[in-house]
Amino acid sequence: MLPGLEEDALRGMAPISTSPISADEFETASRTIVPTLLCPERGGEELVRVSPEFKFALGDEIDKCARTDFAINGGSKFCELAHGPTSIREGDDGNYQWPSMNAFNGISYIRSRISSGKVRDGHSHVVLLGERWASIDLMDEGFNQPMCSGDSLELRRSTQMPPAKDGSLSGSSMTFGSSRMEGAGISFCDGSVRVLAYDVDAMVFEKLGGRDDGGSSIE
Repeated sequence: MLPGLEEDALRGMAPISTSPISADEFETASRTIVPTLLCPERGGEELVRVSPEFKFALGDEIDKCARTDFAINGGSKFCELAHGPTSIREGDDGNYQWPSMNAFNGISYIRSRISSGKVRDGHSHVVLLGERWASIDLMDEGFNQPMCSGDSLELRRSTQMPPAKDGSLSGSSMTFGSSRMEGAGISFCDGSVRVLAYDVDAMVFEKLGGRDDGGSSIE
């Protein structure tokens, strides 16, 4: 996704087994602001506080990271965060037990490699990413750790519940949402962007999260 947002430099900072990054490089990546992923209507600081309990295998503790107002589609059902290895070496160890990803049916999640051909319900019928729900002060889970830290509430949301207006009790740190009055901005896999009303049919919206579950349409 990052190359499509003209963020090749940020994508190039991602660590791989043959090219791990230093603590300083991790902090630089974590603080890199992606303007396309900020909602101008929501406002607020572009750098947010990182909760001190988060420990990052690739770097020391960091105090602030870039805010993002969008999250990618993990699928049509809520799934617990899947905690990965504490280091690249541990992940590359053939004995490491990776968590099962069988419940995920969206576009991106831990260890996912979803190609265009795997979006069998049609690119115009599957959510790619969307604005994510937030509490009024942006201090809830989902706005307190770096987007590039791995599978997290910063990175992934679900369509199991319809999008909700910021601060409403119908939203949570696992749902899409927005500060807009009319609805949340949602991007689909065909590149189209639509504002979906908060009262969108729940069953229709849920189906939009699955890439190969029979599909749905908001037309």
